[in-house]
Amino acid sequence: MLPTQNKSPSNWRREGDIANRGGRYMRGLADIQLDVRGGDIIVDLPGTDYTVTYHKPAVSPQLLAVYTPAKDDARTQLTQAEFLARAWRLANDKARELGWIA
Repeated sequence: MLPTQNKSPSNWRREGDIANRGGRYMRGLADIQLDVRGGDIIVDLPGTDYTVTYHKPAVSPQLLAVYTPAKDDARTQLTQAEFLARAWRLANDKARELGWIA
């Protein structure tokens, strides 16, 4: 566990949480969730607008991203690009595990 700016025990936080200057907790890479629903892989960062859905078209050797976030979300220090890069890696790892891609 990592201490926040205030070092009192009530302000300890989990790894992956990011505190802003106001002391509120913000989501980080460790909070990303992945869910497989039918032929879709959905990657989401709860509490933000960051969510992306991937599917594997029959005519494609790779995943296709749909429903991507349109802009950076002020509720996290992660940029849209950082979220999408991590989401892509997680979705591809899951697709390989499921045998959808090589």
